[in-house]
Formats: sequence, C-alpha cells, structure tokens
Amino acid sequence: MVSALLAAALLLSEGTSKVYPPSSERAGAPNTYVFAQTQRVDVGGGATSVSAETNVPTPRRGYFPLRLFVDNSTGPTQSIKLGYYPSNNTGRPITKDVEVRQGERRTVILAVPYLFRYGNVRARGPGISKKGDAHVYFNSTYAPQRPLLSIGTTDEFERWVDKPPAHTDGDLSVYSIAADEAPTELAAYAGYDTVAIPAAAFESLNEAQRRALESYAATGGTLVLGKGGRGLAAALPLMKEGKEEYGFGRLVVVDGQPDFATVFNSTTPVVSPRASPRSMSGRVYRYVDANPGSDFTALLPQATAPIGRFLLIIGLFTLAIGPGSIWVARRRGPAMLLLTIPGTAFITCTVIIGYSLIQDGFTVHASTQGLTWLDSKQHRALQVGLTAYYANLAPGSARFSSLTVVVPPQEGSGEVYAPGIEWNEGATMGSDFVPSRTYREWGYVSAEPTRARVLLKKKDGAWVVQNALGSRVVSMVFMADDRLWMVADLRDGAEATGAKQSGGLPHFEGPAANRFSAELQQKFAAPLKEGEFLATVEGQGFTPSGGLRLTEHDSGNLVRGEVER
Repeated sequence: MVSALLAAALLLSEGTSKVYPPSSERAGAPNTYVFAQTQRVDVGGGATSVSAETNVPTPRRGYFPLRLFVDNSTGPTQSIKLGYYPSNNTGRPITKDVEVRQGERRTVILAVPYLFRYGNVRARGPGISKKGDAHVYFNSTYAPQRPLLSIGTTDEFERWVDKPPAHTDGDLSVYSIAADEAPTELAAYAGYDTVAIPAAAFESLNEAQRRALESYAATGGTLVLGKGGRGLAAALPLMKEGKEEYGFGRLVVVDGQPDFATVFNSTTPVVSPRASPRSMSGRVYRYVDANPGSDFTALLPQATAPIGRFLLIIGLFTLAIGPGSIWVARRRGPAMLLLTIPGTAFITCTVIIGYSLIQDGFTVHASTQGLTWLDSKQHRALQVGLTAYYANLAPGSARFSSLTVVVPPQEGSGEVYAPGIEWNEGATMGSDFVPSRTYREWGYVSAEPTRARVLLKKKDGAWVVQNALGSRVVSMVFMADDRLWMVADLRDGAEATGAKQSGGLPHFEGPAANRFSAELQQKFAAPLKEGEFLATVEGQGFTPSGGLRLTEHDSGNLVRGEVER
C-alpha cells in the first residue's frame, strides 16, 4: 500500500536518488532561545505532599512530560494514585500508580498527549489528607518557535551554548529537566524535534533513561550530546564515526559550542496519522465522503458509509410506507396501518442493522503499513508504522510497552483523539482507543526486542533463504556476491532458493505514502549493501497491536536488515 514508501526500483535501475537538503539549509534556522518559566502548584498535603509543575511549553505533536513531585518525608510506605484529568477530555484521565517508601522523595513523570493543555491533577493515597486536587495549565508553542527538551540545568545549557537567553521571544523554547529526573518512557521524548544533554555524560544516566533516549534517536528523533566519552559507543550502538545518521534519526555529538543553525533545527515527524476532518461548525465527520473536497483518504473501505445500499433500503421503505399503506388501507382498513407502519419501520431498521453486522461483523478491521529495520546486533526491531482501525463494537483496552509510542494525529489535522491512559510499566489505552463505528488512525514508533531474522546459506552453488521473520514473506530481495537475488511467497519457517533479480526492490502502492516522511522513505530506499535484505511481509508485521485481535485488510510492511549466515 504505500506507493512512495520505497522508490527503490528507480534507485537501482537509474543509480540516482532524490537528494533532500540538510537541515541547516531549510528555512527558519534558530538563532535565539528562551527558558521556560515554569511554576509549582500544591496538589495535596498531609503526611505526604504532592506538587505539580505547570506553565510548561508543550510540543505540537506526540506527548510532553508532566512532572509531579512526591515528598513522603514524614509519610508511611504506601501506594499513591496520581492522575491528570484534561479539561477537554472529560472522564478519560492519564493515571499512574506509584509505590513510595517511608521517608522517600521522588519525581514522577506522566507522558501527556500534547493537546491536553488544561486540566486538573489529582493525588490520592493514605498519607494525603489535605486537598488532593489542583488546576494546571501548559503553554502552546507556535511556529516558528520550536520546543527543545534539555536534560540538565538552565545554567548548564547557557554555558554550553555560550550566549544568554532572549528577554521575550526566542526561536527555541528550552524546557530543562534535571538529569536524575529524566523520563524513562520513550513517549515523554517523542513530541520534541530535539532533545539535548548539554553537560551530563550520557553514560552517567541510569539504564532506563539511556534506553529511552537511545530509542528516541533510533526511531526518528534528534539527540544532541554536549559531552562525549569512552563508553559512548557502547551506550549508543548505532553510532557511526563521522556521521550524524542514527537509525531513523540523528545523533549529534558537539565538540565545543553548538551551532544553532545546524544542530537545533526542525525535523519532519517520521509518521503522521490522519484524523477525520472537521466541518466549519466543528462537527467531526466519521466518514470520508461526508466532507467533499477534503484531501483526507481513509485506508479502510469500512470507513466509507455504503450510501448506495442504504438509499436502496430507504427507497424500498418509502415505497412500502407510501403506496403500500394506501393498498393496505383499501384492502384491510385504516386501522391496519397502526400495525403495518411500525412493523415496516422495524423491519427496515433490522435490515440496516443486519447488513452492518454481516458486512462489518464484530471484528476489528485494520490496515497496517510500516517500515522496520532489524537491528540484528541488538536483537531488536526499530519500527515506524501506522494502523487504521474500524470496529462495530469497541474492542476494549490495548497495552503497549514503555519502548513503544502510540502517535496521535498532529495539531490542526482534524478530529481530537482522547483515550484514557494508564502509565504502569507501559501504556494501557482505554476502550476509547478504537471507539465503536469510528474510523481511527494511530501511528507507532518502537524499539522492541525480537529474535526475528533471515538466514542465508549457500547450497550446491545457490543461495538458500530461510524465513524466520514471524510472517509470510510476499517478496524478498537480498544482496549476495555483489548482485541481487530474490525469493517470493515464503511462509514463516520455510526455505527457498534465490533467483537472480532483474527488476527493482519490493514496494507498495496506495494512499498511505503521505503518512510517512520523505526523509525516512529515502533512508529506507537506499541501495542494498552486501548481506542486506529487503522484504515485504504479510499482515501487521512488526507494528505493535496492543494485544488487539485484528482482521487485516490490504496491509503491507517493509522489513530491512542484515542476513545471518
């Protein structure tokens, strides 16, 4: 399905590719910055006190970190439930259960969807006997200003860039978090163009923080380090000497003062799910054909109402009620209409409902597209994907790990998505993650562990491929002996002998290409090197499902990596 996801056939046949300008040549390079002027508000008190940080600048996509400060100096060992209740998300909170020891002080971070900028923080626990609620707000950042997350103090950032902050407005809005309080969930970083660590050594962070930051860079973010070290290569395994490319994203190690124009620059999000457009009145359209002229195209046929069939059923109903009622009144008398008219309406409603059940059933219909790089050395899959959903009945909650980010549509793209989230060892989305009879698109970025691989061995002068990707391979191309070979229609666990390839690489066709960034597509479409493969796999591939059972429609995923010999 994704026509421009991979223009590799042209790359191989013509030996050229489209060149995108480096970030430093794009318009609007930053020169100035301001620090976020945050404030603290008291949430709850008693033996245990809780406060929250407010007035934080927020990104225009993804999530932002809401910091909650728990002081249990005089409180008992206990479990505290912390929640954020957005004003425009009634009844769907973002919550987290926290175990605190007696005498402990700690900072708790909730990753909050960027749209929820006003709401109430609630804290409940045995040691919280006073208040327990507080109103908080967070600031929008408007183009061309860009939000930047800095891991360290404001003094460290100012010394690093060697220039004072602006007095009013700046090109960058810098939000600083102390290094020992850096988030451990990938989602807390995913909304930012850039995350910078000006002074702290990357290796000095704890393992969970390093893993989240490394995954952020590997899945499309820009990580800027102001300090290198001997252990940096071990902590950042995809780092290449002299290159900024890091997986799907960028890693910049600055020697000295950073250059604003080349280091702190905007990036295109790797995946951009689309939301159903709004009408001028603000009403959300659930179907594509309800808003003529929109460039929005759904990826599932179920998202389009069967207008023609419904009109046929309604037309038959009109005939039965109009001429049919006259015939009944003449033959049976007017009193009979008290029975036939409600009966006809009941039958018509039953036919419409029955048609919907037969056509859509009770399953969750899905169309999944994704790009996956198999990092065989680290035994993980770096994945950027998108799934379109449609269900007659809401399927229930979906659960994702802390190394997976569920990406909502960007600001201004249309309908607002508002699921409840529980952050307890990952994210559990509520039943409103896929509402009943509503088209939804969710993007995904993840860096999950996997044992999937492609095995290659030489037998009788030919190359034999074994599929261990966990899905049926529709087609696969690999580079061996400085030439391309291919296999097709290979079920999971099966083997096939490669044939010499005369055409291009696998690619998709369809409307989903504009959901993925052109730069990501270019990286994925680079010519294969010796020992690399590129495969089209059936179904959802490595795109996270959250535990939902899906019926796939016209799905397609590209997987790239190195073969094992």
